[in-house]
Amino acid sequence: MPEIVSDCSSLEPAIAPFIDAANTTKWKHALNIIYLNGAVLETVEGTGIPCLISQTGSAEATEESIDLLVGKSQTKLMPLIIDAAKLFLPKLLYTAKKASAETTENPDNTEAALVATKVVMETMPELEKLQKEAPKLLLKGAFSIPDLIAAGLFKTLTEMRTNQTSCGIKEKDYENMINALSRLDVIEPILQASICPKCTNYQLTISPCPTAKLTCPKCGENWATQMIYMFKGQLSKIKAENQDLPLFISNYLKFKTSPSTMFGEIRIYPNAQVKNTTTSKQETVEVDVYIPDFKVGIECKAYSDPTSPMTTQRLNGMTGDIIEKHAKKYINIGIEYIFLATNLPENQAQKLENALKTSMENQNIKVKTLKVIPRKIDTLLQFLNGLATQITNKIASFPEENTPKIDSSQKEEGFQL
Repeated sequence: MPEIVSDCSSLEPAIAPFIDAANTTKWKHALNIIYLNGAVLETVEGTGIPCLISQTGSAEATEESIDLLVGKSQTKLMPLIIDAAKLFLPKLLYTAKKASAETTENPDNTEAALVATKVVMETMPELEKLQKEAPKLLLKGAFSIPDLIAAGLFKTLTEMRTNQTSCGIKEKDYENMINALSRLDVIEPILQASICPKCTNYQLTISPCPTAKLTCPKCGENWATQMIYMFKGQLSKIKAENQDLPLFISNYLKFKTSPSTMFGEIRIYPNAQVKNTTTSKQETVEVDVYIPDFKVGIECKAYSDPTSPMTTQRLNGMTGDIIEKHAKKYINIGIEYIFLATNLPENQAQKLENALKTSMENQNIKVKTLKVIPRKIDTLLQFLNGLATQITNKIASFPEENTPKIDSSQKEEGFQL
């Protein structure tokens, strides 16, 4: 029997607000967040810190203002840079040139180290002088640096937001999602940057409760605002590691099957590490959502580029990756029903399902069910409801019969446990 080494059930409480949204009529759009890849949401690539960026007003209208702010700040900062260079650079160049000549004459490593030390010692008076002059230089540039920061930050946030909304979500849906997530109290604003397209006035606010001003206080023109939101608590790490989709699925299934717990325990494991103890290899397999008693495995795929054209090369790559890294390993631990929850559009999800079935048939890889669920909240919930109903029926009927009754909604799902 496969052995559960570990799972992430302890993280499910962080996803509770998403379950609340799934059980409503008008809040389901908040669940679009589970389809956005965490890497796409990172503030800086590789940091593992995801964020969302809300925008009011036209970012395009601020381009001239940003250009002027950058130009002004560079004009004011350049003399300061030159002043700093005058204090330090000549002596450094002279000393370095002299040291280079001495090193050429004495290539010994020990001698080179001594020369380097000499360079530092000889430039110390200039360094001390620069240290004394630095506060004066900073004071002179105090009114230029914020211009540069405001312009650069606003432009950066605009580019980040464009990248996020280019991953299969419309801008209107993106803004509605942020609004819902904020009201569900799973994200909070951290920083706000506003720029006026008319008078180049700007405002930077670092606060969890920034004031929402639609017009420039200086000239009254409608200005553009970018507001950056961060995820609260454990959700930041969960989103960064793309654990939110499997945690949502496992938590939702547990909620829907909870009435059946009186008949027996329903084991549903998110992000399970499963060891196959029936083979000599004893490989540990990661299953995004594992339901061992029903031999069900759900693999979650939140692609960073879900809307890219489904070329033959891309389709073949995805198919091979899923079969080799997941399907074969799932089968090795006894999984017979494989489902893929993806952020792919419906037509691409269907192409992937067809390609997987064809490839697995050609390789004589047998499973009872293989299904790809596309990026659509209603479709995902319908699938999960059907799966939960089958689990509930099977548990309830287990003492009396082996085959549960399947209603019409389950038949539409195209599988039977």
